[in-house]
Amino acid sequence: MAVRSYFRYFPNLDYVSRQLDRSSNDEYVTVKNIFKRPRLREDIASVATVYEYFTIPGNLRPDEIADRQYGDPNLDWVILITNNIQNYQQDWPMDDLTFRKYLLDKYGEEENLYKIHHYETSAFEDGFTRTVIPDGLVVDSNYNISVYDQKTNQELKFNDNIPVEQSPAATVDLHGTVFDENGEVILGTGITPITNYKYEFDLNEQKKNIIILKNQYLGVFIDDMKKIMRYEESSQYVTDSLKQGYNPRLTGI
Repeated sequence: MAVRSYFRYFPNLDYVSRQLDRSSNDEYVTVKNIFKRPRLREDIASVATVYEYFTIPGNLRPDEIADRQYGDPNLDWVILITNNIQNYQQDWPMDDLTFRKYLLDKYGEEENLYKIHHYETSAFEDGFTRTVIPDGLVVDSNYNISVYDQKTNQELKFNDNIPVEQSPAATVDLHGTVFDENGEVILGTGITPITNYKYEFDLNEQKKNIIILKNQYLGVFIDDMKKIMRYEESSQYVTDSLKQGYNPRLTGI
């Protein structure tokens, strides 16, 4: 991230010096006020036409996207703020090497990557093509349901291979895998096992779908950021870009 370009918009704060070798009790250290939070103006943020939907190809970084979109890699912070990305390490999609390292750090051995994380449904519709069960619903491996279909006047069953009434001896583990009394896995035909690798891969891929502020609104965004970063008059106010923190050494409180 182009730190200098981003933080130049932040106002300053005179913070009481904690240095042991300070020369006086009213000595201050000037720092950037990182508690000021830039944001996109609400009347702009709520209008979908100010954005372009973008899927990050490969391992592109925010500065590379900013260079493509705005002709300036130093505007990478615009990409991050527009997508409300506060923690780059957690919120931006990992590159291939980082992703691989993350998987092994989290799950340990390679074989653990292909163990079951959870189970998901496939989409299930009635005779009018209305969704009864959505795609991707997290359920147990033996999930089953039956509904009355008004179009055919018949009962529709999700997972025909699984009876509605199941053995009370069945057990389920923390990942939703259901076992019968013989220890065999009960898996419905409309249920898909999701491995740890698949789960983490999909999460990382979802992060690649971002929005980009259109060029014609860039100037408005930067002007608004400058206004947000200005201080209003108060007991700590010095200038629009500087305020002075409370000094207990001068009051004894």
